[in-house]
Amino acid sequence: MKRTGLYAGVGPILSHYEIDVDGLTLTQREPVRLPANVQGIASHASMPFMYVATSNRVSYTEVGTDHHLSVLRIDPKTGGATLQGAPVQLSHRPVHLTTDSCSEHLLVAYDTPSELQIFRIKGDGTIGERIPQRNGIDWGVFAHQVRVSPDNQLAILVTR
Repeated sequence: MKRTGLYAGVGPILSHYEIDVDGLTLTQREPVRLPANVQGIASHASMPFMYVATSNRVSYTEVGTDHHLSVLRIDPKTGGATLQGAPVQLSHRPVHLTTDSCSEHLLVAYDTPSELQIFRIKGDGTIGERIPQRNGIDWGVFAHQVRVSPDNQLAILVTR
């Protein structure tokens, strides 16, 4: 029997579903409540962790006040997710995140103000310090996605 996992973020709840590919069934497992509404998720390249960006911003007219990065440990046997450590407070709403190819860094895109922030990922999979960027970088208008090239030589920030 082949099984795989599916995670779905609705509001502050990240639901876990087990998919039985052979039986064509979907079974809901234990959900995780996060600090605010799920904005994006990235997985670690080699360890059982997911990084989740959350924000309480619900419209373009209000900026929200509660923005975080959370680390979830994924149980390799069950696929269940549990919070790993305290969420990291962010200055504004994250809209997309990814890791580099080795998952040594977490890159987070913000739309308002348009910006890219980079955080170290510690050896235990948790989020480390933010890496300061040089002043004067033009982040474009309304950044909304960030990707890293497979050779780890480029970070690509998609903006309007």
